[in-house]
Amino acid sequence: MVPGFALLRELELYVEAGFSSFDALRAGTVNPGEFISRHMAEEIPFGVVDVGYRADLILLRKNPLTDVRNVRSPVGVMARGIWYSENWISETVKKLPVN
Repeated sequence: MVPGFALLRELELYVEAGFSSFDALRAGTVNPGEFISRHMAEEIPFGVVDVGYRADLILLRKNPLTDVRNVRSPVGVMARGIWYSENWISETVKKLPVN
């Protein structure tokens, strides 16, 4: 299981199982963030987009609410306040070992 990529497939499976795209996205993003915020001590709070919270966001080309598979086309990702461009992501994925 590759962190990030496994979630993309799980979102698709949620929709195949009958979830709306909205509910699938919530199950894969908001719900885990709320769980971690409640049960794990963090120096920097996260789980919402707000001033003072840790920035973990994905910028997409197309709306994932119309098709959850659109999460597979990021323009970039903001993780722990650092921006990772589409090019950086593509180059990093190419370096991953393939089984």
